[in-house]
Amino acid sequence: MAAKDGRAAGLGAEDAAAFGAPGTRTAAEADFARAAGLGVDGFPTLLAVDGERTTAPARGRATADDVERRLAAFSATRPS
Repeated sequence: MAAKDGRAAGLGAEDAAAFGAPGTRTAAEADFARAAGLGVDGFPTLLAVDGERTTAPARGRATADDVERRLAAFSATRPS
């Protein structure tokens, strides 16, 4: 987010308070557990989801060609 004068704005008091809200830690832990269950083991990770199937065609640095190749391989294994 940018401030009105063009500088990057930091977290405001309301944003910072949200991190201390009841349930925030529990929700964040649930989000990380779900991500780990989907195969996310680092950031950034790109996930492709097809129904119940999930794959990570890109972790960290990946070119568009890498992603296309991995998605094509994922699609080729699609059950009939």
